[in-house]
Amino acid sequence: MDLKLIAKSELFKGIDEVSIEKMLHCSNSRIKEYSADEIIFNEDEISDYLYVLLKGEVMIVKDYPSGNRNVFYEVEDGEIFGDLFHGLDNALNYYDAISTKKSKVMIIPWNFFFNVCEKACEFHKMLIKNIMQLQSDKSLTLMKKIHILSATTLEEKIALYLIQSMKDDKRVTLNMTREEMADYFGVKRPSLSRSLMKMQKDNLIKVDKKYILVLNREKLEDLCF
Repeated sequence: MDLKLIAKSELFKGIDEVSIEKMLHCSNSRIKEYSADEIIFNEDEISDYLYVLLKGEVMIVKDYPSGNRNVFYEVEDGEIFGDLFHGLDNALNYYDAISTKKSKVMIIPWNFFFNVCEKACEFHKMLIKNIMQLQSDKSLTLMKKIHILSATTLEEKIALYLIQSMKDDKRVTLNMTREEMADYFGVKRPSLSRSLMKMQKDNLIKVDKKYILVLNREKLEDLCF
C-alpha cells in the first residue's frame, strides 16, 4: 500500500504515515482500482462508505430517465466524495460516482468515524477535524454551483464559472470534456459550443482545447452582475 500517496490527501493532513497505517488496519479500509467509465456507486444505494480519490478522475453525476445528465462536480486527486449523506440512518446516495479514467480509490467504512475506540487516538480526532473542514469546502463548492445555475442565460452561467475558476494568468484549465461541461451547465453540447463561440467572437474569451483564456474580465462581470 502506497502510504506516501495516501498521505497527500487533505483527509490525512497532520497525520503521520505510521498513524495512517494504523487507521487503515483499525477501520478495515481498502484500496480498489476502477477502469474508465466504471461506476463506483449508484444513487439510491445506502451510503455506508467515505471514498478518497488517490489517483485518477471521478465525476459526481445524476442521470435522469430522459437521458439528460447533470454533473455536480469533478473529484480531483486527494479529495473525498460520498460524504454528503453520512450519519443518516439508511441514507441513500443522491447521485452516481463514475470513474472517468483509470482510478485508484480508498474506501473507508463510515462507522469508523462515529465509533471512537477506548484508546481515543489523537489521529482519530485529527481525522474527524479534517473531515469537517473538507465538508465545509464541499459546501462552498456546491454553493458556487448554485450561484452559477441561478443565472438566467447560458452566457451568464459560463461567465460566472470562468470568474470563479480563473487563475492569476486568466486561464481556466479544462479538466472536463465539452460533453461533460455541457452536462455541468445542464445544456446540450451544441448549445454550449454556440455560446462559447459567441463569447469568443465578442472578444470576451479565447477558447482552446485544454483551456479558456479570459480576455476581458470586466465585460464578463458586466454580463453576469
